[in-house]
Amino acid sequence: MFNSLFIRLNNHPIDSDKIMDDKLLQTALNGSAVTVFAEGKDPKRTIVYHRLPFFSPKTNLLLELKREVIETGKSVRREVEIIKYNKIYYVFLNLEPIKDETGQVVGVAGTAVDITRSKKYQGDLLKSEERSRRLIDSNIIGVVIADTVKIYEANEAFLKIIGYSKDDLKKNKIKWKKITPIEWQESDQKAMEELLKSGINTPIEKEFFRKDGSRVPVLVGAAMIEADPLRWVSFVLDIYDQKLMEKRKDDFVSMSSHELKTPVTILKAYSQILQKLSSPNRTETLGYLNKMNAQITRLTKIINDLLDISKIRVGKLVTVNERFSFDQFAEEIVNNFRLTVNTHTIKIIGKTGKEICADRDRIGQVINNLISNAVKYSPGKEKIQIILESETDNVILKVKDFGLGISKANQEKIFQSFYRVFDEKGASFPGLGIGLFIASEIVRLHHGTLLVDSKKGKGSVFTLTLPINRQ
Repeated sequence: MFNSLFIRLNNHPIDSDKIMDDKLLQTALNGSAVTVFAEGKDPKRTIVYHRLPFFSPKTNLLLELKREVIETGKSVRREVEIIKYNKIYYVFLNLEPIKDETGQVVGVAGTAVDITRSKKYQGDLLKSEERSRRLIDSNIIGVVIADTVKIYEANEAFLKIIGYSKDDLKKNKIKWKKITPIEWQESDQKAMEELLKSGINTPIEKEFFRKDGSRVPVLVGAAMIEADPLRWVSFVLDIYDQKLMEKRKDDFVSMSSHELKTPVTILKAYSQILQKLSSPNRTETLGYLNKMNAQITRLTKIINDLLDISKIRVGKLVTVNERFSFDQFAEEIVNNFRLTVNTHTIKIIGKTGKEICADRDRIGQVINNLISNAVKYSPGKEKIQIILESETDNVILKVKDFGLGISKANQEKIFQSFYRVFDEKGASFPGLGIGLFIASEIVRLHHGTLLVDSKKGKGSVFTLTLPINRQ
């Protein structure tokens, strides 16, 4: 670190023509600066001669700067570059004239501050800003710098998404809260809390108001620039086309499911009539009818699941509350499985002793799915445990199997729609992979939780937690 520099010429006026003569110059430096301005360091000597070879061609101006101080009688402040041992140092020089009582310049005094480190930081910052600027100007994605009151900067991609112009931005017509619909402001608040806590927030889907009043769906992520006051940079992706494709797909699934449901219902009715009309002695015919009825029941479940997904997508999955004994309800479901499942022993352990307020049919749908999966994914195993527990405000049902288990990487994926589990040989199990997605959505609507704890090859435990009194 450089601390000080002092130059004085025998207390006599200096002839500026002789300033370039190195023999006339003596430089007074403290010990810390000697290592930069002179070869070697002598702790007993504080006066060293100024050596020109230590200055790069760009900063041979140093002597000229001293000449300028001497000739003008005015101070000079300048950054200079110094090369020593093939290494570059940066110094900020502040040179001041020393005058006698008559006002004549008799010397030059000054300070030299090592700014090498700050210069490096400044260079790194400029490079970072340049990269950021290239990203912003590329308009690949919307980029906006904002706080809760004002949008300070936005690129063309963001302005195009929301339908505003650069002129609107300059006139401060675009405000974050103004373009955020009221139902999304709670999500924004949670994102800001996460931003303050960790410096970044998990990208969220939301909507913006466009200038014409229409809405556009977007995916928004952010990184904090400063905390007090809070200011952030957001990256905004227009997902309108993606949402449109999803809507078309959901509309198709919904329409197809409705169209299929009526003929399948009629087929099931005819199958049941034929079962009743068939002679008890014709066991072969009854066997075929039973198989046909089972397949129709399976097809009906698939259609109902697809209809549920369509309702979930548009927020129209309806639930109806009623009060019932949770223990009796679980017993009924397990007894139905005991009648149809001959590969496993299903045992209930414990009890809650509670009544709950919930949609009986929808919660039954969840528990049926959990037990069906336990049977499906534990081939060759003999038992499944249904564990009932209670807390002050919740009932808990756990479904434990001893089957294939689920790897840690896949435990979150199983609650996604159309995700299918594969066995050890890479073969998939029957089903569309939507049961757990529907179950998790039903539980969410009841303000409960559905969690999994599993080890590959050791089995799984699915834990359903429901509030006793659903709000």
